[in-house]
Amino acid sequence: MDAKLVAIGNSRGIRIPKALLELAGLEDSVVLEVTENGVLVSPAVSVREEWDAAAARLSQLDPPRIANDRARTHPKRGDIFRLEAGTGSAGTGSGGTGSGPGSALGDPYLVLSPDELNRNLASFVMAPLLPSPSENLPFRIRCRIAGQDRVAALDRLETVPEARIGERLGWLPAQALTDALTTLRELFTA
Repeated sequence: MDAKLVAIGNSRGIRIPKALLELAGLEDSVVLEVTENGVLVSPAVSVREEWDAAAARLSQLDPPRIANDRARTHPKRGDIFRLEAGTGSAGTGSGGTGSGPGSALGDPYLVLSPDELNRNLASFVMAPLLPSPSENLPFRIRCRIAGQDRVAALDRLETVPEARIGERLGWLPAQALTDALTTLRELFTA
């Protein structure tokens, strides 16, 4: 099918007939990709579109990892909790202290894992909120929690079992959470 480019402000666009939009599965959001043959237009798919369902399936396949008490509210991304003493977090090897390397028992922890996983699994990706050092480090996000200057230590992520989640202390301000998630993207995509 041939189509004409039409002026749209300083840009150009094409009109795609409804039947062709439906056949291609194109809706409001698309991805444009330059190929050797021209420009490919494809439907935009949310990166985490299937995560909620996948985590729910995992909870059916691996029941020991799932919380028994489904009535309680699960931690949400951005929530801040104090951790209970325990056998340490998965992967850190911290035994018995209830804290990972560089954090003290009782330091608040920030939930960073996506809510799709938090609703279905019994462990959470968290970062300790450590007392704020004088030095600025690009992978530590400054914030103020309960009147104290803290840093979200993104270089000290831990997988924390639900059994260790203690008192909810509040939540991270929206801008600080956005800064933390942006920094994590930079840490893991560079």
